[in-house]
Amino acid sequence: MRQISKRERCADGCERLAEVADAWARCGLPLWRRQTDVIHARLAARWLPCEQVGTLLKTDLFEEFTDAGLVGELAPRARRIIGVDVSPTVVAGAAGRQPELDARVADVRSLPFPNASIDAIVSTSTLDHFAAADDLVCALRELRRVLRPGGRLVLTLDNPRCPPVAVRHRLPSGLAHALMRVRFEPGWACDQRRLRRLLSQAGFDVREMSAVLHFPRIALDLADRALRNGRTGHGLRERALRLALACERLERVRSRFFTGHYLAVLATPGASHAA
Repeated sequence: MRQISKRERCADGCERLAEVADAWARCGLPLWRRQTDVIHARLAARWLPCEQVGTLLKTDLFEEFTDAGLVGELAPRARRIIGVDVSPTVVAGAAGRQPELDARVADVRSLPFPNASIDAIVSTSTLDHFAAADDLVCALRELRRVLRPGGRLVLTLDNPRCPPVAVRHRLPSGLAHALMRVRFEPGWACDQRRLRRLLSQAGFDVREMSAVLHFPRIALDLADRALRNGRTGHGLRERALRLALACERLERVRSRFFTGHYLAVLATPGASHAA
C-alpha cells in the first residue's frame, strides 16, 4: 500500500480547513466555536501580564482564519503579535483578516525564532493535534527555547479524562465524525499529571493548572443546530451560549479535571534550565 506523504497530509488538511471556513461563513460561527473563543480569551486575560509585553507568539491561527479569534484580546497586551501555523491557507486567511498580526508559516516543533526572543506564548489547542507523544515533547522544548526568562506560556490541550474527549479518541474517525461532528483526527493526549511532568522535563515550571470548557461541546452543537431556524432562534441560541459559559463555574470544584474538555496551564521557564 502506498504511504501518504507529509506534503499530501498537509494539503488534505488545508482543504478541510478551507471547507470548514466556507461552511461557517455561510451559516455563521457555531456556538461551540464562540464558547471556545470566550473561554480562551478569559484565560489570556487572567494569566497574561497586565502590562504590555514586547512580542507575543500565538501557535495556531485557525481562529483568526475563521473569525476574529483572540487577536482583539491579545493586542493590548503586546506591542507585536506573531502567529504561526503549518497551513499556508490558514496563514494567508488570518493575515487578511488581522492586518496587525505578523502571520507566518511555521511548525511549532521547529520555530524560526532565536533563543529567548519571545515574551509570552499563547498555545490554544495546538499541541493536541500531534499523533505521538514525541511530537508534543519536541514542541514543548521549542516553546521553552524561544521563551525568554520570566516569560509566560498559556497552554490548553485536550483532556483525556473528560468523557466526551475519551470517547472521541477511541472511536474510528468516520464514526466520530458521524456521531460527534469531529472533522479532524484527534491527536495524542495526556492527563494532568503526565502533562505536568512533560512540562517540567521540557524546562518549565507549572504555576497553575486547571480544566476549562465544562459544558459538553456536542450538546451545544446539537442545540445550535436545532435553534438556527425560526424567528426566535437567535435569542435562544444566545441563551444557550450563556448557559454553556455559566457552566465554567465548575472550574472551582474538585471534579474539574473530569468535566473540563481542555487542560489549561500557566507555565514559566524554570530557573534551573538553560534556554
